[in-house]
Amino acid sequence: MAIGEVLQGPETPLSAEQQEDTLRKLQTAFMEAQPSRPFVLSLPIDGLNRIHVTSQWNNLKEYHEFANSPGYDSFNIKMGEALGEGHSIFHVDLNHPILGSGGAGTSNVTEFVQIYFPTSQATTELRRHVEAEFVKFDEIVTQEAKGNGGLTFGWTLEDQKHKDIEGENAECFFVARGWESMEHFQALVKTKAYERAIPLMMGLNAPFKMVRAPWSRGTIGIN
Repeated sequence: MAIGEVLQGPETPLSAEQQEDTLRKLQTAFMEAQPSRPFVLSLPIDGLNRIHVTSQWNNLKEYHEFANSPGYDSFNIKMGEALGEGHSIFHVDLNHPILGSGGAGTSNVTEFVQIYFPTSQATTELRRHVEAEFVKFDEIVTQEAKGNGGLTFGWTLEDQKHKDIEGENAECFFVARGWESMEHFQALVKTKAYERAIPLMMGLNAPFKMVRAPWSRGTIGIN
C-alpha cells in the first residue's frame, strides 16, 4: 500500500507575501529532494493559516530508504525552516494512493479528517470496527454526493497527541477525500444521506479534526 506523508504548518497568521514565500521554499525543497516523489502544497480554508503539504511514497520500504539516506536530515531542516516552529509531520498506511491519477490529493479541494483513539484502546478489533463504520458512512453519503473525487483512508504509523486524550498517546484514523469544489462539499452536508450517515461517525465517540484544503501547486504524478 502507498504511504502518505502529511506536514502541517503551525496556525500562525501569515500575510499573502509570507504564504507565497513559504510555498516557494517548500516547492524548491521537494523539487531538489532525491529520490523525488509526488507532492501537493495547499493553504487550508475555514480561516486557518496552516499550510498543508501532502506527499507520497510507493511503499514503506521506499520511505525507510529515504529516512536512512544522507539527504533526509537536509530535507527535514528545509521543511522546518519553511514551516516554522510548531509544524507537525505524520505518515499513513493508506488503502489507496493519495496522489496520482484519481487520488484524493489531486482534486481541486481535499478534505482531510483525523479521528483519535487512546492507544490503550486501539486494538485490532477497534480498528476493524472504525473502518467498517466509515465504509458504511461512505456507502450512504455517496448515494447523494456530487462532485466528489478520490478517497483513501488508513492509520497513522506514528502515535499522535490530542488535547482531549490525557495521560497517553493516540492512534489516528485518517481519511482524505477529493472534491471538485467547496460548494460540492457544502451541498453534501445538507442532504438526507448525510443526515442518515453522520451518526455512524459520531457514534465512535472520538475527538476529530477536519481540514479542507484547495490544491495550490505540486507534482501529482507517480514517479
